[in-house]
Amino acid sequence: MLKQIILFGAGRDGNRALEFFGTENVFCFVDNNKDLTGKLIKDKRILSFEQLKTLYEENELITNIMFEVVIAVSFYRWAMHAIAVSLKKIGIEDFSIFSDIERRWSNADEFMQRDRSKFPYEQESLMIIYKAQFEYLMRHTDPTKLLPATGKLREHQLACVKIISDFMEEMEKLEIRPFLVGGSLLGAVRHGGCIPWDDDFDFGVLREEYNRLYDYLLTHCGVYRKASDGDWSDCKWVKENADTFPDDSASEIIALYAFGYLNIKRTHDLGLALNPTSIVYYPNGFDVFPYDYYPDSYTVDEYRKTLQEWIEKEKHLGDLTVTEMLQKETENRILYPQKSCRIGVSHSVTRYLQNRHSEVNRDFSNRIYNADDLFPLQKLPFEDTQFWTPRNTDAWLKITYGDNYMSLPQNVGAYEHNKDAILNEIF
Repeated sequence: MLKQIILFGAGRDGNRALEFFGTENVFCFVDNNKDLTGKLIKDKRILSFEQLKTLYEENELITNIMFEVVIAVSFYRWAMHAIAVSLKKIGIEDFSIFSDIERRWSNADEFMQRDRSKFPYEQESLMIIYKAQFEYLMRHTDPTKLLPATGKLREHQLACVKIISDFMEEMEKLEIRPFLVGGSLLGAVRHGGCIPWDDDFDFGVLREEYNRLYDYLLTHCGVYRKASDGDWSDCKWVKENADTFPDDSASEIIALYAFGYLNIKRTHDLGLALNPTSIVYYPNGFDVFPYDYYPDSYTVDEYRKTLQEWIEKEKHLGDLTVTEMLQKETENRILYPQKSCRIGVSHSVTRYLQNRHSEVNRDFSNRIYNADDLFPLQKLPFEDTQFWTPRNTDAWLKITYGDNYMSLPQNVGAYEHNKDAILNEIF
């Protein structure tokens, strides 16, 4: 049986909608004007909102299957918005808006017989209102005053901070000082800790210290190296130190090496379900990116040119081969001096990040910084601890995110590794 339409709005737009749908397809009207309750429009009774609520509550199944609510008050958007909010409060979500129906469908038959799996309802006008409200809030919200994350995400964040804090104590003994970069640095500056929707942690470290860190990990935890082309989630892994560190349960962490950087995970989250050739990617722990010195005169344009050359090589040779080639090239002291006034993210890392984020047009090809903006490192509060950060966080973040880095982004609330979590509140 085809659905019948319940028209919400018995005024001018309601009458226009009645003509569009035809009396045979309209069950009744609903209107908030109590003076109209019980009256008829072309033999169609006008119900109050309370009567619609009762109809829905007493026979929800029939309301969902046999009737379809259409809001017909488009001449005043906020009245339409108020009606939409009222309908949602009583459980009616799949309603449509008449002006949106007219824009897509040329006649009532097309709308009534549409494929509801593709077009469950027409609510474009509401989306325009929500977008305007969102942009208004973005302009008038102080990001530094945002509340922290809640639920499982917050538990995850704080657990990671504890693991990282303990890890950093060991690094201090080795004179290795990982410093916050990326979203983690932004979180420290803008929020005094984790960005409310962030689910990973990013650190940078000088190449010399990075190599020492890798050697340390080989003796203190399971280390897995990427052994096939593909992204983190679909490549094969081989354990580097199976002979010297056979039991991963002896450590709180394991380390994965791919695309020229380290991802350090908690064995707790992996449940020790590790396989010598395959590790299921799980978004936890923290990343450590190597930073290289470049010649004093090295420019962003040169960095971009070199980066593009490596991206072109990857198309023919594969990411695994290119990563290994880049690793060897860091020994070239002409391009990679031991110290200079210019420092930047390794090309192997930037190549991966550029490819990974290409669909959202994020640009990673300008990640060359003045060493004076990095050193001497400083410590900034982060949750209930402190981490090392660049000396000039403003200059660093402007290169990374642009001049407006303190503003909220367009993808506010979207987790890095589970962007749909904001829609279902599942982490």
